This record gives sequence, C-alpha cells and structure tokens, in this order.
Amino acid sequence: MKSFVDSVMLAKESMEEVGTPIVTRVQALRQRKVPGCGVCVFIYKELQGGGNLIDWGCYLLYTALWLVAPSKPVEVNAQTYQHLSNVFYPL
Repeated sequence: MKSFVDSVMLAKESMEEVGTPIVTRVQALRQRKVPGCGVCVFIYKELQGGGNLIDWGCYLLYTALWLVAPSKPVEVNAQTYQHLSNVFYPL
C-alpha cells in the first residue's frame, strides 16, 4: 500500500476541513487468495505469527498516523482472523 495514492492524498487534503479526529479507523481485506507455495509458512500461525496484520498492518497504521498528524495516538488496537484461510487451506 502506498501512502501517496490518489485516495490517501485526497483524504490528507481534506483533513483541515474535517478537523481534529476523535477516532481513526483503518480496515483492510485481502482480496486475493492466501499466498500458496510448496512449503508456505503464510497459512501456519505458529510459523508466521501475524499474517495480514504484519503483512499490511504496518502500512495502514503509518498511513492513519500520517493522515491525522500532528495528533498523537492514545490507544491502538488491532485484530486479525483466518476464517477464509481455514476454508481453503484446512489445517
């Protein structure tokens, strides 16, 4: 994910009109299948340890913090789940 895509730049330009945010939320959904390869650690929680949260979460957090700067976060919360991964790659 790039911070300088059109939608993010438009959001940044709009922040002055929006004012100081009280709550900021980012959300993502992997739209393509889970990466698969011969011996792929991506689908094994004990080997990967974070999945999309590690794969994409850092970029989403960075973008959210950049959008609301100079505000400082008071709390950060994250969730991830693998329901669809279990359907297509039963462990």
